[in-house]
Amino acid sequence: MLERRFADRFYFLDDVEAQPFREMWVLARCALMSDCPLVRLAPLDTPRPDGYSRRDGLEFGAEVTEAMEPGRKRRLENWKPGEWREDPGSEWIRRAELIPVALANSLTKKKAIKYPSGTELFIYLNIGEYGIRQREIEAEIMRQLDAPLGPFCEIYVLWKEKLFASSGKCWPRNEESQR
Repeated sequence: MLERRFADRFYFLDDVEAQPFREMWVLARCALMSDCPLVRLAPLDTPRPDGYSRRDGLEFGAEVTEAMEPGRKRRLENWKPGEWREDPGSEWIRRAELIPVALANSLTKKKAIKYPSGTELFIYLNIGEYGIRQREIEAEIMRQLDAPLGPFCEIYVLWKEKLFASSGKCWPRNEESQR
């Protein structure tokens, strides 16, 4: 299969310097997909958390991180906008097999840091595999979210068009979230 990268409005997902924009994008996607109507970023000079979410009259700290392929470096992949590149099925399988490790690494790293009480963790799982082993990966995400939460009161994983929560909830993307 050929894969094509487009220069579009989501360029900031690959830009090293655009971390605050990625964090806001992740928080906004999670808010649109879940029962959390309000999110905002913390001031840039605030070490932790990255932002805040509000629901049911309560405000929670929101720490945002990304799980990527081990060793992947932003903007060092030599992709040019609009370029076609071969992406064989064997690569899909390889990336699918990396997802449990990448997610576990992100969880372990963030759980080792002290956060204010009432902080939620939002993980953007940025590994695509074109749907190969989709059910197994979703089950693995839920299995990892079933572990102790560490310093967090809730953990969310955004993968593709679904949001998984440590509370056991899962939100698929619906028509309302496409606005």
